[in-house]
Amino acid sequence: FRFRVGDVMVAKKGTATGPSWCLVLLVVACVFFGSAHALIHKLKIREDLRGSFFIESFGFEAGGKLKMNFTNLKIDGGNQNLEEARVGFIIKRTSVRYHGFIDEHMTPECLFDIQNRVREPFEETIVITDFNALQREITVRVDGTSFYNVYFVSCQKPGTQISFDLDMEMYNPVLDYLSTGDSVLPTLYTFFSFVYLLTAVWWIWFYMRPGEGRQIYRIHYLMTILLLLKMAAVFFHAVEMHYLKINGHPGAWSIVYFIFALMKGVMFFVVVGLIGSGWGFIKPFLSDKDKNILLFVIPLQVVDNIALAIIEETAPGSFIWLTWVDIFRIVDIVCCVAVLAPIVWSVNHLKQASQVDGKATRNFTKLKLFQTFYLTVISFIYMTRIIVYLLDSSLNFRWTWMAVFVSEVSTLVFILCTGNMFKPVADNPFLKMDTERDVELNEFKDRDSAPELHHPLDRDD
Repeated sequence: FRFRVGDVMVAKKGTATGPSWCLVLLVVACVFFGSAHALIHKLKIREDLRGSFFIESFGFEAGGKLKMNFTNLKIDGGNQNLEEARVGFIIKRTSVRYHGFIDEHMTPECLFDIQNRVREPFEETIVITDFNALQREITVRVDGTSFYNVYFVSCQKPGTQISFDLDMEMYNPVLDYLSTGDSVLPTLYTFFSFVYLLTAVWWIWFYMRPGEGRQIYRIHYLMTILLLLKMAAVFFHAVEMHYLKINGHPGAWSIVYFIFALMKGVMFFVVVGLIGSGWGFIKPFLSDKDKNILLFVIPLQVVDNIALAIIEETAPGSFIWLTWVDIFRIVDIVCCVAVLAPIVWSVNHLKQASQVDGKATRNFTKLKLFQTFYLTVISFIYMTRIIVYLLDSSLNFRWTWMAVFVSEVSTLVFILCTGNMFKPVADNPFLKMDTERDVELNEFKDRDSAPELHHPLDRDD
């Protein structure tokens, strides 16, 4: 490192405060009053009891800079003499996006003392000596490129309240405000938006135009809307990341992206839930159980998409960041699992219907397709919710963009497979929907009230 005292550039991106009394107010405030990015932000810590915690991570190339401006330190509400305090920052260098240094050293011993014994190359410890203002600029050397994690450390007794303001700016040479592995993301998102555009044109031209033998149901129009929303969300994400890269702040583009991401997220679960229930394919109506699932998933997904998108843009050093990110990732997985229930019910119904004389062949074909759809949804959830998370936390700092690439490829493959299975063409046996007369309503009522749910891949001996 090379240190020097100097002016620190600050761009206000919002504030990170303590936990809100109401999640709705948190979401509304985030949406309408901005969010803090992990590039340029102003972090306000008020009466925090954590003592030591992770603040930020960034992948630096040679010549990259980290600027910090630390002010307004108060201990126990200003009642303790600052000259006796021992607080500061530890900046650690890692090759992957890992920030478990605090958790690994949960001991009564001060982290500054531990750090002095186990210090690795290119790491630095900053202990506060000027309690009115601390300004530092760090320049990364040629042989020091990697992830750099910033931790705030307090060696006060447990239960001590800490308050301070921290303005921090991080960028790579030529004012690239994106971490090294994320610098390619604007191009990557632009590429996938173009791919989704071509997919939408192909889908509309070959399948959604009126033609002989085409059986276009309402679900196909919803599938088309979903594809267009996905294309728009990815495109505006590319625009957001572009301005974030060159300015350190996306401006109003983040709001535009959040709006389309919200609509896309809700529409995705609506479409998957409706397809899984067989609406438009097996039956022209929704059962009470199907409606309850949608009424359960949609509000959760609305909250999840707004809050998760905003919280992931909030400074990690804020008190709410880690807790709410974990909570909303769990909620997202719960939504994914919930939409599997209509698919399981439809598979069980088709399994019973395939044993009825006169309809066995057609219902068996639908059964096979629904089982394939079930496996497709499971694979999609596994790839985008588990594999992508593991990649993001384990990839080298120059390859973190691969997590986004895998996520987008998985989503594209899922959309193509679903569209191919349920495309409105004359020779698709799955689209030969039974009429109201053919559907035995009592059978669906019995199916809804049945206490037993069989696994959709079970076979009869």
